[in-house]
Amino acid sequence: MTPSNLVRPFRLIRWFAAISAVVIGITATVLTLVLSSFMTDELFKREAQLSSDFIEKIVFGDGARDYLRDPDNAEAGRIFNSKLSELTRLQEVFYANVYTKDFKVLWSTNKESIGQRFTDNHELEDALKGETIVEWGRLTPSERSKAEHKGLSDSASFFVEVYIPIKDEDSGQVLAAVELYKAPVALTLSVNEVRLRVAVMAAASGLALYLSLFWLIRRADATMTQQQQRLRDVETQALIGEMSASVAHNIRNPLSSIRSSAELNLISSDPMVAESAQDIIREVDRISVRVTDMLRVSRQGAPTIHALDLPALLKDCVSEHGESFRRRGQSLSLNECPSIATVVSDESLLMQVMHRVLSNASEAMPNQRACVVSLTERAQRWIVSVRDQGHGIDNDTMQQLFRPFFTTKPQGLGLGLAMSRRIIESMGGELALHSTPGLGTTVSITLPKG
Repeated sequence: MTPSNLVRPFRLIRWFAAISAVVIGITATVLTLVLSSFMTDELFKREAQLSSDFIEKIVFGDGARDYLRDPDNAEAGRIFNSKLSELTRLQEVFYANVYTKDFKVLWSTNKESIGQRFTDNHELEDALKGETIVEWGRLTPSERSKAEHKGLSDSASFFVEVYIPIKDEDSGQVLAAVELYKAPVALTLSVNEVRLRVAVMAAASGLALYLSLFWLIRRADATMTQQQQRLRDVETQALIGEMSASVAHNIRNPLSSIRSSAELNLISSDPMVAESAQDIIREVDRISVRVTDMLRVSRQGAPTIHALDLPALLKDCVSEHGESFRRRGQSLSLNECPSIATVVSDESLLMQVMHRVLSNASEAMPNQRACVVSLTERAQRWIVSVRDQGHGIDNDTMQQLFRPFFTTKPQGLGLGLAMSRRIIESMGGELALHSTPGLGTTVSITLPKG
């Protein structure tokens, strides 16, 4: 398979982190703009309603409305001008106009506008039909430079233009329309505060949504990774079973011949020959046991669990491997163990794990180095530690040690640690490695108390 045909792994967390951040960010921004615009519009409408109530009840409440019905009524005209003069004293109002039904300016804060007609004004046209019209916007630098905005406070950021219909109290017909142009400072502060709160809430909600979804996707990704790993383990276990059956068949027959030949030499008159034959028989039996254990591990099914004496098992393992360590000029020792330490485990499988760990420790150490086995207790569990003085393992290698068929040995199969971890986990325990390059490696086997 060429590299171009390889399927790149899909980085779920990386893609989600990038895409969801962009999508949630855009969504939060759009919601902020929409909500801010909506709430600002509602605030200005509320301001317009207050202005409308004021004009309806205060300005046109006591006879001023009669002047709109009868422009020739001098007394009504005096009252009208007196009431309208109150508009000039309102704060934040820059100019005000009163229009008749024929679009003529009847009264204005700008005396030059009185008598003029403004027919090309859609807002005024709608107001004369009985609608209250509200127009608002930001005060740009060009708007501020206009003469009509002279004295405008720097705190004002918005302008409001309101067209208010004045209706006859009896008939309900529109008599005139009032135009107010304001730059409200207090309302500007309220609008800015509302927008800030909306932005903060949208940002906080977006962040909370992002973090919760990221946590959920991370858990899902971890679960899928574990399931994929378990699937690979099952496939590997099936392959190991096939290999084990083949290896056992091809090894046991030669072992039988070797053992039979060694037994014939036991009756030799030469003591050296008899001793060597005895060593051969012992090693052949040991290999046969390992082959049997390998077959047991490769088969599906739970291990044979029962209570066993852990210190005694460790002493047997250390004693059995002591000679092979001495042949290499190394030392193997067992620290003082608790007198009673019972675990619920499969004795033969646990011994197989210890044999693998001790063999690896011996192979990892040069001559004149030591390996120490210890047993400690922590949180209702027993911890077996095998610490060697080898060269240690670098981080890259450490990440792959428990992968089936990964090995650093020229003649190794890479199944020892993978099978050992599976054995310990099937007993409810854990197997972990801790290594420092140049200082050695510690294998920790944690088992539940019996």
